[in-house]
Amino acid sequence: MKEKQFIDFCRGEAFLFRLGRVCYQKAHAPLSKHVHGDCVELVFMMKGRQTYQVGQEFYTIYGGEVFLALPGEEHSTGGNPEEKAGFYYLIINVKQLAKEGYLCLAEENSHFLSSFEKKDRRVRKGRTWYGTVCRQIWLLCQHLYKQKSETYYQLFCLMWQGKRRG
Repeated sequence: MKEKQFIDFCRGEAFLFRLGRVCYQKAHAPLSKHVHGDCVELVFMMKGRQTYQVGQEFYTIYGGEVFLALPGEEHSTGGNPEEKAGFYYLIINVKQLAKEGYLCLAEENSHFLSSFEKKDRRVRKGRTWYGTVCRQIWLLCQHLYKQKSETYYQLFCLMWQGKRRG
């Protein structure tokens, strides 16, 4: 099993989101400073711990917690090594998905996008089912992606549409 894998989901040339899985069996070099533009990044820590830096603040997350990096924010591990850990990460192009109507209704776009400007509660307690859902989505998407199927994109769209309407 590779230590770090990801699947990108695009529509035409437009990047929609990336789902990644990391299973580090030993510590790795620090994660350098980077920005995801119009994307929000969620890290779902399954086991172990990682330290992230945003601005001058450091945040250490442990198994069962979620870390949030907002659109346009420079973040890294702040010179700390990426530790032995297992986690999933999701990088979502919130502007593109909102524009296409997958995250909210068109008239809700500006309110929805402004919710990502709030910097409080960067580390949150996860729900026990986050890990199960991440793993199941990862396995399904990996299977469909390997089959070169468009179904993985359609599945994602259906999941989001069901969430926002249901």
